[in-house]
Amino acid sequence: KVWYNTTGFILLLRGKNTKIYPYGSELIMEKITAFYLHECPYCANARRAVAELVEADPAYGEIPLEWYEETERPDVASGYSYEYVPNFFVKNEKVYEAQPGESYGETKFYIKKVFDTILKEGQ
Repeated sequence: KVWYNTTGFILLLRGKNTKIYPYGSELIMEKITAFYLHECPYCANARRAVAELVEADPAYGEIPLEWYEETERPDVASGYSYEYVPNFFVKNEKVYEAQPGESYGETKFYIKKVFDTILKEGQ
């Protein structure tokens, strides 16, 4: 949540963390671009993990996350280099890519790590 006040500062509330910024400063959180396939069980795990993480900590829900089904958006997917889905990119840098045999617990752990890094860097 972002609150503006008349003293020229912005109050950013993120979970238990509060940060004050001078009015007009950049408050842009990094966007995640994610690719998946409809029939991919690892992709279903990733989407489930994201939902559970957001439910457990609403601050994760503030992270911009754009999902693209790779066969429906080859124009977008062609700009990224990866072998497996699901995967996450921040500023065109791969920050997560599922691996064959990855368990649901591993998927959730890695996605949480990405979310935590973005929130930490945004503070």
